[in-house]
Amino acid sequence: MLVHPAHAIAQTASSASPVALTLRRAAVAAPGGTGPSEGEQEVLDPSENTMHQRGLAAVSLAAVTLCTAVCGGCSSSTKTTGQASSSPATTQSASASPSASTTAGGGTSVAVSSVGKFGDILVDSQGKTLYLFEKDTSTTSTCYDACATAWPPALATGAPTAVNGADQAKLSTTTRTDGKTQIVYNGHPLYYFEGDKAKGDTNGEESSAFGAKWYVVDPAGDKVEGD
Repeated sequence: MLVHPAHAIAQTASSASPVALTLRRAAVAAPGGTGPSEGEQEVLDPSENTMHQRGLAAVSLAAVTLCTAVCGGCSSSTKTTGQASSSPATTQSASASPSASTTAGGGTSVAVSSVGKFGDILVDSQGKTLYLFEKDTSTTSTCYDACATAWPPALATGAPTAVNGADQAKLSTTTRTDGKTQIVYNGHPLYYFEGDKAKGDTNGEESSAFGAKWYVVDPAGDKVEGD
C-alpha cells in the first residue's frame, strides 16, 4: 500500500516535540497533500499543542530550579571549605624561660665591704659575709655533709668576678666531689655561715666547728681575727 509522503513525515516525528509538530503541519500543508486524517487532526489540535508547550515549560522550569539548587549547594560547600582551609591553624608555643642557677647566698662575684670592727672584708654580690676554713690547707675543700650544711660553700656558675676592691688575680675555683664549682680566693675555698641572716652579719667569726676555726677574709685574702 502506498503511503502519502506527508503521512510518512507526520508518523515519523515524535508528537511530544515542537519540531515534530512543525514537520507534521508542514507535511499536511505540502502541495498535493490530501489533508490531515482523523488521527492527524487530533495531533494538530491547538489545545494539545498548548498542553505540550505548557508541559515543556514546566519541565524547563523544574530543570532550572534543580540546577540552581545543586549549583547553589556546590557554591556554598566550596565557600565553606575555602574559608576553613584559609584559616591558619594557631599554634601556641610556650617559650620556656631557663631558670637561673644561683649560688648559696646568690652571687658569683666577690666584693669588698666595710663591716664593723673588721673593716674591709670579702662579701658576695648581696653583701653576705664570706669565710675561710683553716682546715683547708689547699684549694681543695674539706667541708662536706653536716659541715657543708652549716657552712654552705660559695658556689659559682662560671668564672667568678672581683668587684669593688677585690683582686681578680686572687680569684679561682675548685671542683667539689659533687661536681659543683666553689669559689677560691688567695688559695682559700670560701664559705657562708648558715647563722648569718642579713647583710653584714659575721656570726661565724672564730667558730671552731668541725675541727678548725673559721674567719672572715680581708682583700688580701688573709684571715681577720677579732679583738
